Amino acid sequence: MKNKIKLEFWNNRAKEKSVNAGTDDFMLKKLEMKLLLNKVPANSKILDLGCGNGVTLNTIVEKKECKGVGLDFSYKMLEIAKKDAVVRKIDNLVEYIQGDLLNVTNDLGIFDCIITQRSLINLDSTEEQYKVFNIIKSLLKRNGLYIMIESFNDGLNRINKLRKKLNLYLMEKPWHNTFFNENDVKKWESKEIILEEINYFASTYYYLSRVVYAKYAEINNEKLKYDSDINKISLMLPAEGNYGSVVAYIWRKI
Repeated sequence: MKNKIKLEFWNNRAKEKSVNAGTDDFMLKKLEMKLLLNKVPANSKILDLGCGNGVTLNTIVEKKECKGVGLDFSYKMLEIAKKDAVVRKIDNLVEYIQGDLLNVTNDLGIFDCIITQRSLINLDSTEEQYKVFNIIKSLLKRNGLYIMIESFNDGLNRINKLRKKLNLYLMEKPWHNTFFNENDVKKWESKEIILEEINYFASTYYYLSRVVYAKYAEINNEKLKYDSDINKISLMLPAEGNYGSVVAYIWRKI
């Protein structure tokens, strides 16, 4: 029943939001895309698990001359992804498959690079997340990369600590998400796969948008908007600190 409700939620998001179906925060999406374009090897074979509307995978395939496979359980999201691939004239380089993360098998193939972008947080438990992590590990080539862009309780708590000092309401994770804990994920490292980098690429953006701009808007009785001037400036600055829920854990298979 819970999965059916989540599927309905994402199908509705696809219908209502289209390009911004994955997240309303299109500024954060820009930072994520910048990171991925920097990290994904050119001419590689990519798997995007929980690919949503395909904007990320199609952009990488187009700009890095890669081949890709995208998997998502929302058929409405996949409809958008396929149409976008046709518009970009890369539909011969990317394949979209409807499926459940928990039931992925080696039939998908072996990949140079696998990405998840706020998709494992849609699973119902840490046990399910770890199961999918092991599936991902099995689908990677030796020396392959897993770029895990997911949401963590730790960074959310650090932001809320600052918001509390400014008498701002505490931010809560979405009802359909299971956020990770940093110390738990670090323990997933093994002889087969190493944690090569923890990248708080959105820290400055979170600090300025969720704390500084949030208080500024409250004082001036302004409606919050993602593309405020303060938020735009934050994208020009280097990432400093460890604020915000979204973090990139970059793994390499031995």
